[in-house]
Amino acid sequence: MSEKQSLTKTLVLAAAIIIASLIFAVAIKNASEYIGNAIGNGLNHIGNSVSATGVRQSFDEYMSEYEASAFLRINIDDFYTFVESGELNGTFTIIQGGRVFSKEELTRWLDDRIAN
Repeated sequence: MSEKQSLTKTLVLAAAIIIASLIFAVAIKNASEYIGNAIGNGLNHIGNSVSATGVRQSFDEYMSEYEASAFLRINIDDFYTFVESGELNGTFTIIQGGRVFSKEELTRWLDDRIAN
């Protein structure tokens, strides 16, 4: 193999290593941002429902799905089951593709379930 061919192969290999490193760096950055956001959102939702002492905090008049789930004291999977079954119809509206729940309507829904 000539010196020119050897140099060409070395440069191609070096370029491939650099490109692969850049791809991995971007993937790691994106994954860490995704994980960081997921953890941060989860902690925010916990913080809206329970204080460090375990005492319930107040909820706003309108709530996200996570806040509404915490307000009802049910896990998010069970909450989604109620939403998807239509049982919570009338307790929320959809704004820009997301559900916004009314504290008043959720309270009424819960009171009706307790009364029956």
